[in-house]
Amino acid sequence: YLLLLAPEFFQPLRDLAAAWHDRSGADAVIDEIAAWRDEPRSQRLGHGGLAAPLAKMPWLATCDLQHHGIAYPDFRLKPGDSLAVIGASGAGKTTLLRLIAGLERPNSGVILVDGLPLSDDNADAWRASIGWMPQAPRFLNGSLRSNIGFGDAISDDTLRAAGLDSVINALPRGDLTRLGARGAGLSGGEGRRVTLARALHGGPGLVIADEPTADLDMETARLVGDSLVRFAQAGGTLLVATHDVSLAARMAQRLPLTGRATP
Repeated sequence: YLLLLAPEFFQPLRDLAAAWHDRSGADAVIDEIAAWRDEPRSQRLGHGGLAAPLAKMPWLATCDLQHHGIAYPDFRLKPGDSLAVIGASGAGKTTLLRLIAGLERPNSGVILVDGLPLSDDNADAWRASIGWMPQAPRFLNGSLRSNIGFGDAISDDTLRAAGLDSVINALPRGDLTRLGARGAGLSGGEGRRVTLARALHGGPGLVIADEPTADLDMETARLVGDSLVRFAQAGGTLLVATHDVSLAARMAQRLPLTGRATP
């Protein structure tokens, strides 16, 4: 009886911890927005406007890329390639993904899109061509469907590709079930599949996934990995940062990072 009561007894503390964590995240975003507003417009990458995606997936390459004291190895990806970025925590894997996505500007070096440097002129179109799968799922206080398409129509192929069929069938109102800001009603693995569907929505040429199988059970990790591999096999370009040895082995290329400081 006491064991049954214990979770309820500590629930207020868990709620307080969750609220504190959410507030910390919001404070961090506010600081970033304030810094962005203070930054001269000429230093911003892209202008934040709506842009049509690129007509085709271009070649992607990096040259002498350095950022936050880390020198990144050069790599080159053609359409349909897959690359696993591997290395210890703190080696700069997530930062490299953000650089490739045009969310940060490198301190030195260039990211080449079909031979042209990623710049203000092409950053918006480049980002419009990318599907982003973050490590930590984030949800809107809306339905599962709105959390994937944000109001746009979603194809059944996208839902199947992300392995959401069984998840939707188990929800009380299917894909119209309201998730809430915390993804209520979804397990960690199911929430990860929602972010995968979000990344695949719209047919991006490049999917960037940050630790897509972290903290998942073996079966769910396999399902997520299968979906990503199928995307690459269908001609999409895939860039994954991962500690998952089995997932990294399924990629055509591997890029080890050491977090080595620049000279």
